[in-house]
Amino acid sequence: MATVCEPAWYVDSDSVCPFGEHLLFDITAPTNPNFFDGISILYGYLLFAAILLVIIMMLWRRGSREYSLVLFLIAVTLISEYGWKRIVEQPRPVGSCNTTCGMPSSHAVISVALWTILMFDVAYRAYQTEQGYSVSRSFLEKLRSFIRDGHILPTASAISEDQLVVVVSFWSLVLLPIPLSRVILRDHTPQQVFMGGIIGIVEATVWHFITLFARIKTDRYVGARVWKGIFVSCRHSMAAIGHPLLQIHNWPAPRCYIRVLPLSVMRLAMLYELFKMATFAASSLEGAKAAPPVARQPLPFSTTTSSDYHRTRTFVGGDALLSAARRVSSGLSSAASELRAARVTIDWYSLSLRVKIGEIEARAEVGRVVSLTLLTLSMATVWRPPRYIDFDSLCPFGDDRSLSGTHMV
Repeated sequence: MATVCEPAWYVDSDSVCPFGEHLLFDITAPTNPNFFDGISILYGYLLFAAILLVIIMMLWRRGSREYSLVLFLIAVTLISEYGWKRIVEQPRPVGSCNTTCGMPSSHAVISVALWTILMFDVAYRAYQTEQGYSVSRSFLEKLRSFIRDGHILPTASAISEDQLVVVVSFWSLVLLPIPLSRVILRDHTPQQVFMGGIIGIVEATVWHFITLFARIKTDRYVGARVWKGIFVSCRHSMAAIGHPLLQIHNWPAPRCYIRVLPLSVMRLAMLYELFKMATFAASSLEGAKAAPPVARQPLPFSTTTSSDYHRTRTFVGGDALLSAARRVSSGLSSAASELRAARVTIDWYSLSLRVKIGEIEARAEVGRVVSLTLLTLSMATVWRPPRYIDFDSLCPFGDDRSLSGTHMV
């Protein structure tokens, strides 16, 4: 790189290192290596084995989580090699066979950054299992579950405490000793390794929050194919023509960062859904009443009387059901008119929807119409009128259907 980082023994490319042999990926093999030197050389290559594993998982799963991890490793490597080392220009210690600058240690930056970003990823997915979960399962069942949920790079949106312990233990054993191995081989000073670890943690934290913001904004697209690419894949054949370049968005945002829709928005959506149902029922009954009555065929063991025919006609298109539907429709027509007169604004910066109806103003995320409908339908059975103390109040004495008036003011 720069001449200031070249050691004293280096004259040209034909110079021989007096301390040992220069191996691939800037690793020095001492002349008379001991046990710890051999372990340190092994750990120097374990980092690239971990990077290769991440790349293989990206090509196998083709998900947004794996693509983000590979892009992060590429960015960290380029910043360390062509950024920090060119700015600081600090030579390596005596005893190294490398001729490049050593501040900061790229092995320390990449290993600590990869460990930090993996811990951030699994920390949001761990959940507390129920009592007796681990002791009630055999070792083979745990092993099958661990393999099914993604090995040491889990793909499940929720992982158990046992899986979290295995993932943390594995990556800690593989990545954390790498910075110390660089000091043992005299390829870096303790200061260079120390600064490399700090830079790796900072870069991983910044990348985590950048991707977290992107995951929150794209959470509604989880499970969708982002880009199918040029080739197609054969689903029912082992001989595939090709595979999509980016198949699926498999990196949902943590649920603690997804906003819950306001209750006022759910009520308005529920009123609108009820209005549509009542309008459809009224129009259907109008058509049924306008149609000529159809006489019911007599049963072989009974006779058809005029009262039976009247009850049959009332059931098919009766006046009672029609008038009830009209009353429901007229009662909701005022709410529908207010919905039509509502002011709706879209904030493109925050991708949010703002609805204002009279004195009520609500805000919701754009693109959640399906989720909103499901939430409103599920709340239809628990919606309470304003005379109750709280919409989320629970009766301490039993079901409020049997103890009417318990929550009333």
